[in-house]
Amino acid sequence: MKILTNVQTSYLAGIGQSFWSLLRGLEKDYPKQAQIIGVKISSDPNVSEKGIYDNKKVKNFELASIDGEQIPCFKEVIDKVSTIGELQNSFEKLIYEYQMLIIKHSPDLVLINGTYYVPWCLYQAVKSTKIPTILHYHGILSKEVSHWEERPRTIMNQMEKNFDNSRLFYLFPSQLAKKTVEEEVFGHLIAKSAVIPNPIPDHFFRIKSVGDKKNIGFVGRWSNIKNPGFIKKMINYNFKKNGNFKINLVTSKKEFKKQVKKHLGSVNFF
Repeated sequence: MKILTNVQTSYLAGIGQSFWSLLRGLEKDYPKQAQIIGVKISSDPNVSEKGIYDNKKVKNFELASIDGEQIPCFKEVIDKVSTIGELQNSFEKLIYEYQMLIIKHSPDLVLINGTYYVPWCLYQAVKSTKIPTILHYHGILSKEVSHWEERPRTIMNQMEKNFDNSRLFYLFPSQLAKKTVEEEVFGHLIAKSAVIPNPIPDHFFRIKSVGDKKNIGFVGRWSNIKNPGFIKKMINYNFKKNGNFKINLVTSKKEFKKQVKKHLGSVNFF
């Protein structure tokens, strides 16, 4: 089976790490049955030259590339367009490049990773074909943009709703994610889907527990989708308990200091 999919090559990108685990699993269990063509965008900030998809490590994987210099900046586009049609016209070049790769490789299956504008463009390229297609939901887009201004937020919500298609098979990281999409995005039950929790790389299980057990760590951007409210509650609780725990944060310094600066004594910032 030949599978074409969009990829991120960064070692830190969650979608990249998830797909890397899938790739290694296919190589181990189906070394001769599966061939994967991963398509990267050369200007994507989550892209490095080869990154985790170094084809010397995975024999059944081929890395293809689309020249990102010819693709408009998404932030500039989303601030200008007023309809989903205008959005599609703005990324006509990217959609066309995906169409050409689909024709070139003639995949048996297309795997769409995520619901942001790049996977959405891949979806536009494949949905007029009869190729079986899987959408792997990695995050709920309408939740991620809930703090945006009304017009771009509306376009993004429409883009996510556009993935509602009975011919798609959906993969979700949790039952909660599936339920949220059914109730708050599509507005109906999803007939064809499966839940596959986000994978944990093997090396995490080989790490020996060392150091102070009173240390708590958080790594993530300080935005609504990462639930910073919980971090603030945890810091406040720790402060009331005389700072029994040392909380270590790797996040946005400006936003962090603005919201929890009175408790900086019990928090390490990196």
